[in-house]
Amino acid sequence: MAPASGGVCSGFCPQSRRGKTPSENPAQDVERHKEGWLPIVGAVCLGVTLGGQTSFISIGVVNNMSVPAILGTSIIDVATKNIATQEHHVELINGTKVPIKRRGAPRGRPDASSEVCACPEGTSAQLKPARKTWVQPGTIAHVPVRSTYTGHGLVKGRPALHHKHGIQVAQGPAIMMANEPVTIQVMHLGVTPLRLTTDTTIGYIDAHEGPTYEISESELEELATPPKGVKEPPLPELDVSSVPTEWSGAVKALLQKHASLWEGKLGLIQGVEHRIQLKPGAVPVRQHPWKAGPMARNRENAEVERMRSMEVIEPASGGWASPVVMVPKPDGSVRFCMDYRKLSLMTIKDAYPIPRMEECIVSLGDARVFSTLNCNAGYWKTPVAEQYKHLTAFTCHTGAWQRVRLPFGLCNAPATFQRAMDMILAGLKWQICLVYLDDVIGFSRSPEEHLQHLEEIVTLLGKAGVTLKASKCHFL
Repeated sequence: MAPASGGVCSGFCPQSRRGKTPSENPAQDVERHKEGWLPIVGAVCLGVTLGGQTSFISIGVVNNMSVPAILGTSIIDVATKNIATQEHHVELINGTKVPIKRRGAPRGRPDASSEVCACPEGTSAQLKPARKTWVQPGTIAHVPVRSTYTGHGLVKGRPALHHKHGIQVAQGPAIMMANEPVTIQVMHLGVTPLRLTTDTTIGYIDAHEGPTYEISESELEELATPPKGVKEPPLPELDVSSVPTEWSGAVKALLQKHASLWEGKLGLIQGVEHRIQLKPGAVPVRQHPWKAGPMARNRENAEVERMRSMEVIEPASGGWASPVVMVPKPDGSVRFCMDYRKLSLMTIKDAYPIPRMEECIVSLGDARVFSTLNCNAGYWKTPVAEQYKHLTAFTCHTGAWQRVRLPFGLCNAPATFQRAMDMILAGLKWQICLVYLDDVIGFSRSPEEHLQHLEEIVTLLGKAGVTLKASKCHFL
């Protein structure tokens, strides 16, 4: 009933049994009621059914809510007779009793908003950070915490924080003094950085009768240090200079997880092959190599050997042959291209569309965070169908060769590669990323959202056999 990326909160009752008159602007009513904290973007009238009783209310639409809907006082006024918190049910006007289901904490636990979470004897208390602390995903942090408890106790985590954010508190004994900081270990098992404020309850301490030993922060750091001789795999050499400090840990964790994409391997795109459909009456193209001096021949030989070692080409024997063109690149290297102009004249053109730049810019919308990915030798990841390899044959001063992988210069090469990338990122293109041949741009409205989007993008690329060029990838 509401957008997948948003939620709804109730406003007024247009058809209430108590005869309320609807406002002309329900969105403003809800916004005033919520003191402007929820930016209302629209309104819709929906029927809400509780215990078999349906009431129609006007509901404001809000972007990026963490819950599907919030039902406020309007539905209480219309449908409820009594809210019995001790009996854990809501009694409706028609007499039906709807049970109250609590999330995050078992029944009987005091409200998380209270200053101290204590059992009746006062032998338990909340643990809250002594200062604002950022915890990066995939790391163990030493967090100073305070509580109102004094004495020996056992530290334990808060289940709701673990289930929602992946925060796990190390359990164990501790010696506490009321309002004095004590350092505990916190592990972040989630995927996005989390800020722990001084109002966040991250765990509890219960009374403990028995010997305890307090470990200093330096001892904790020593215990967390990896043993000598154990080295973590190196991070890919990627440009993360623009990543804010608070997000660098999360980005590095993501890169480490998908490090194989930047190892420099060629890769092979699965499920796509390049095909060449010739026009009726087409005859084989047979051309001799272009003249080349000693330096140009050396470059040809080096490129041929490189392509042979990468299994991009193989020896050819047939009636087709196109010459080679060496095109200089901005970095001083050369691009080994084949002059397929005559072959292209006899080829039926593939009408698959290449994205237009103005459409790409419009689709960015209100995105504020961007990352760019570049495929490593993108065309060379795409295989040429076996029955069409002989058409790609080329001649140079080392002999005759034919392509095993998609070359530059074929008229339908861009369409084939664009189609392959669109298939790989189907469902994400135009939503969280743009694809223009071998370039992929991920875009999001916030860093938290962007990390999730990057995870989706690189996961699909990796599963499809696509590898990336580290020097041309930039993040956040």
